[in-house]
Amino acid sequence: MNHFRRNLVHQAFDILDADKSGELTISDLKGKYDARNHPEVKAGKKTEDQVLTEFLKTFESVYDLNVEILEDYFYVIENRRRQSHKTRIH
Repeated sequence: MNHFRRNLVHQAFDILDADKSGELTISDLKGKYDARNHPEVKAGKKTEDQVLTEFLKTFESVYDLNVEILEDYFYVIENRRRQSHKTRIH
């Protein structure tokens, strides 16, 4: 992940870390995640609670998140997006 993106992850982490403990707990995420503009909520296919639950399940394997875990998460997403884009081009 380049420096700019890593910096964005750190900024997002700082915003989400409500108690400034250096770790994100499920309660930190619940208090900050807003699913109102999620495409499936807007389309009426899912409720905000359903989208939130799905998002939280992404992190089910870890109890508390730290910034390194989020860096890894976004690195994987970035690579999947690139692969998907390459597949569409070819």
